[in-house]
Amino acid sequence: EDRAGQETQPPREIQTGESFHIQAEQAREHGDFSDGVEFAVTASTKYEEEGNIIKSAEALCSAALNFREFARAIDDQSFLDPAHYLASEAVEKIKKTGGKVGLGIPLYTLGKVFDSQGSFDRARDMYVQALVAFGDAPDDPQARPAVIAEMNTRLAAVEYALGDDDALSRFNSSLSDLKKNASGPDPEYVMKVWESGAYSHLFEALVRQGNEGQAREYFEKAKEIIDNDDRLIVRKQHLEDAAQLLT
Repeated sequence: EDRAGQETQPPREIQTGESFHIQAEQAREHGDFSDGVEFAVTASTKYEEEGNIIKSAEALCSAALNFREFARAIDDQSFLDPAHYLASEAVEKIKKTGGKVGLGIPLYTLGKVFDSQGSFDRARDMYVQALVAFGDAPDDPQARPAVIAEMNTRLAAVEYALGDDDALSRFNSSLSDLKKNASGPDPEYVMKVWESGAYSHLFEALVRQGNEGQAREYFEKAKEIIDNDDRLIVRKQHLEDAAQLLT
């Protein structure tokens, strides 16, 4: 169901950072990336007004990911520049607090942007730093087993893309951990998003390393999940774009 079918939102001036943040995430899931950026930036400002710097940084990450998806959707890498800027700003916002809680997600988001830019070594470094940040702040609300497992699948995929064949076994181990720890209000849907995304990331890494035969296996695994859930709009577009890598 799209946002048009949902209840009318209250006036903007009385909405909270959380309500704008939710709308930003919904917009990204539905492919409405321009709206997603607007909602996310507004959420970041609202959170800051509310005194919640950690959530303000997370909202900047949401804006960055909306720009990242837009760049992919229209095949224009220049939109990764604002994505990089916003993710970097989120990292700096948390570092200025002097604390350790809240740093993992901004670092992870910056890694995703580097990944999309093809800077796999820098993406790997950011993913590792994000995992270390979670290890240093186990009380971080985002340092959940499922989130950490999902991050490890992405780390393994980029490590494989950089030529580490052993990363394939680490990917499968992390994916197993992810399946055991899916959580949230709709864990089945979240699992479909993360699992299909993990397969797609590894597919692209396998293709880059010339392992097209095995890449097709992971492509089909992602396709099976995506074809059976109409809500996976962005994932479907990702897979259609990735299919162009196959010869």
